[in-house]
Amino acid sequence: MRIMRRKAIGVAISTVSLLVATSALALFTSGTANAATYDNQWPDETGCSNTAVTIYTVSQATATLELRYSTACRTVWARLTVHPNALIKDPQCWVVRNSDGKNDGGIVKISSSGDGSIVAFSEMLNDAGVTSYAAADWTTSEGHHTARTASY
Repeated sequence: MRIMRRKAIGVAISTVSLLVATSALALFTSGTANAATYDNQWPDETGCSNTAVTIYTVSQATATLELRYSTACRTVWARLTVHPNALIKDPQCWVVRNSDGKNDGGIVKISSSGDGSIVAFSEMLNDAGVTSYAAADWTTSEGHHTARTASY
């Protein structure tokens, strides 16, 4: 019985040590915990757009869809640029996280660029340790268009 008790104590100590080590790793993994706080926030308002890179691009005759990634915030968002004079109806773009299907609901900010293009971008989603893709739809004089990037 004494040997069993020592083994049980040893297993309990090992389990607690593993939990402490795992918790410490999760707390000190750069960006992972903070990235979740950016879900459904705007990249331009949080400063995340300052470290943005374009991961994937899908180009069509009337528009370009990009999956954007912030290296500092570890978040993704969609950016759709509809070429000058092509847009007839409001564009929509969004990101979808593959692990849980969460998306940002297709809410976009719309602006125009210097060349007359219409630029729409979505809210962000946490991309730390998961994959996501960007999607969009828009209507032009040529009809209804859709696009989707690869996952990152």
